[in-house]
Amino acid sequence: MRVIPKKLVEMLWFFANRAGPDGPWAADPAAIGLDAASVQAVYQAVQAMEAARSHAAQAQNAARAAMLDYHTKARALREVGSGAITRIKGTAAASGDSAAAVYAAARIPAPHKPGVGARPGIPGRFRVTLRADGTLDLAWDCDNGPARGVLYEVWRSTDGGPLAPWGVVGGKRLIDKTLPVGVGQVLYEVTATRVARGAPGGILRGRPVRHSVAVGSVPKPLAGGTQSPAGHAGSTAGPAGGTSGGTQSPAKDTRAKAAAGHTAAMGV
Repeated sequence: MRVIPKKLVEMLWFFANRAGPDGPWAADPAAIGLDAASVQAVYQAVQAMEAARSHAAQAQNAARAAMLDYHTKARALREVGSGAITRIKGTAAASGDSAAAVYAAARIPAPHKPGVGARPGIPGRFRVTLRADGTLDLAWDCDNGPARGVLYEVWRSTDGGPLAPWGVVGGKRLIDKTLPVGVGQVLYEVTATRVARGAPGGILRGRPVRHSVAVGSVPKPLAGGTQSPAGHAGSTAGPAGGTSGGTQSPAKDTRAKAAAGHTAAMGV
């Protein structure tokens, strides 16, 4: 069983209550196997520890006050220093081409000019599906690397006409439900884009790529949702009709044939 307390302040109280002038040890030292000198030595040690404890408390209070004063002075320096830096930056901004010399003279770094970041990739490996209802499904691959938030801007031309905006898609796929009836050739131009501060117009564009598809004659659905028996003229697959009531039998999508047989990449 522990007799002397482990905590310092409790140990101080323990011996002060026993070896002090009013304590039991000082009243009759011989009764407990001590003498007056040994009791006095314990009490002197108690007094020395009490003095040291008081001094430590004073030192802690002084340290807290000093640390508070230190942080107060630091805030004052930051405030007045920030004002000086703001004035230097203002001088540099008004100096035009000499701004770098102002920053060099002040020995502070010039502001970092943000770049436009990574340019989006180039679409490729186009895959086309011409569906029985006349819609065209165009998918592609595009390695955008570190670029994030990429959208794809799509323009379209039909039967050799001028390119016109078709729309913007967020994934590497579009479903064109607006092909004119009777169209034979459709050309898509796909460009990967993303928002970028510092880029012209705030938009950073990759290289546009064109892909041409021979779709034949897009059939017009009959009333009730059934498919015209004419099918897709010029398609590599045969007609893909549907059953009455608008339901479609399995594997009725047909793969459209690329007219030129390749994808042509345009310049930026």
